[in-house]
Amino acid sequence: MEYKNKNGHVNLSLENNIVIAQFSGNLELELLSNFKTALFETIQSFKGEKWGYISDSSNVVAATPQAEQDSHKPQHAAE
Repeated sequence: MEYKNKNGHVNLSLENNIVIAQFSGNLELELLSNFKTALFETIQSFKGEKWGYISDSSNVVAATPQAEQDSHKPQHAAE
């Protein structure tokens, strides 16, 4: 899964039950929101199985204040 806009890019991939996220550029609220939704949907698809998460943010330039604030909000997955 890939999400991008003119300023940033997020790639979400799976390797078995390991979710790998790679971020680059400037993170904005819309980009981060799309990523969070996809991440939680992916986790739910594991149906209680063990899973892992790897995040590579080494190519992130910056995040907007709104994206930073939203990244700290808990998101409750629907059951």
